[in-house]
Amino acid sequence: MVPYIIPLSLILFIIQANPSTGAQINETTIPQGSQINTVGTQSWVSPSGRFAFGFYPEGEGFSIGVWLVTGATRTIVWTAFRDDPPVSGGSILLTAGGSLQWIPANQGSQGKLISAAPNSATSAAILDNGNFVLYDAKKQVLWSTFGSPMDTILPGQNLLPGNQLFSSISNTNHATGKYRLSNQEDGNLVMYPIGTVDPGSAYWASGTFGQGLLLTLSLDLNGTLWLFDRNSSYTKMLFLTNQSLSTSPDSESYYRLTLDADGLLRLYAHVFFKKGREPLTKIEWLEPSSNDRCGVKGVCGPNSFCQVTASGETSCSCLPGFEFSSANQTTQGCWRVRTGGCTGNSSNGDIGPTATMVMVKNTSWSDLSYNVPPQTTTMEECKAICLSDCACEIAMFDTYCSKQMLPMRYGKIDHSSNTTLFVKSLYCSASATNSPGTQGLHNIKMLNLIRRVLASDRTLSMI
Repeated sequence: MVPYIIPLSLILFIIQANPSTGAQINETTIPQGSQINTVGTQSWVSPSGRFAFGFYPEGEGFSIGVWLVTGATRTIVWTAFRDDPPVSGGSILLTAGGSLQWIPANQGSQGKLISAAPNSATSAAILDNGNFVLYDAKKQVLWSTFGSPMDTILPGQNLLPGNQLFSSISNTNHATGKYRLSNQEDGNLVMYPIGTVDPGSAYWASGTFGQGLLLTLSLDLNGTLWLFDRNSSYTKMLFLTNQSLSTSPDSESYYRLTLDADGLLRLYAHVFFKKGREPLTKIEWLEPSSNDRCGVKGVCGPNSFCQVTASGETSCSCLPGFEFSSANQTTQGCWRVRTGGCTGNSSNGDIGPTATMVMVKNTSWSDLSYNVPPQTTTMEECKAICLSDCACEIAMFDTYCSKQMLPMRYGKIDHSSNTTLFVKSLYCSASATNSPGTQGLHNIKMLNLIRRVLASDRTLSMI
């Protein structure tokens, strides 16, 4: 991908289009000894009133963070202790010793240190750009929320090489979610499901690797999003805001880049009007740009596949012979339905497992093959090869046959796919003259259900 080199004249225009760029940012100063609590003043607010730091309601308690005030709602942009349960109360104190702490209401409980400043702070501040900082006596920044991004970056906040954004679980639960945006030290900006590092798990990348550059992701006050190298003139623009709209005299826009809970990276514009109209939130840019929510790898867990419903939401389904590992959390994936063995009172082995192959069409998957038979193998031969191999659970056929390792990953409905899966399913066959034991009765009841499903449609075709 050829980088977009931003001309100097365009850079100057971007800077001049917003007079506040490079100017002193107003702040609310917080001296040592200041505190806020859940029963009184709950936050420190920036001079413009747009940003606040403090307690916000979450679940049955409170979390601590920074938010953008958008009308009657809060847009959370940073959270402390994001993976801890909400606190039930207490206060936030900038101590005389220069540390920022949460102090529990119950004096018998232990508090938490919010900041990780190397030295004692003499003051703190919440800035009009959404940054909360701790200062030393020389007004040098010791620690800031901009230095430890969660799922969002704001104008003036950079994502440095080697750093990452981690999505939240949902819009109301800001614990670490399922996805990450990694600014890799090979120069590539990549999105992955959490817990994966292999290239096959990536579902979007900037394509800027292999040039020996350490790139920084930057968002400016006008909503322009770009990558740049601090040691060269290399730049790549990801999004350029329509400057005539962003500098309207009748409105004021605040931008944020967020890796959302659904794994999509979105650039938002929060537009505040000066004539009393309600604020407006717009999506200016997103990646993956196709907005294919099933194209985000990891939407559905192992051994399941994703499809988009009529309402635009995602839905997960298990492969034949598998069931959800958690009935209440269908995005967590599926595991194999096992017979537990076929048992009975017969000594001649009349009760035993029988294997059949169920065909699944119109889906696509990550290819994790462990064996590839000769390329001349036909589809029927591929099916028979897996059926006759006790170690083979699933075979995949496209232009060739391959035996797949479990778990199957990143499945989704794909009407353009020529891939056919053959999934091995087991059921128990029993003689009517024999009396199976308790376990055998349980197995037969369960697997007779599978038989009826298979009989109704031996081919599971996703059309």
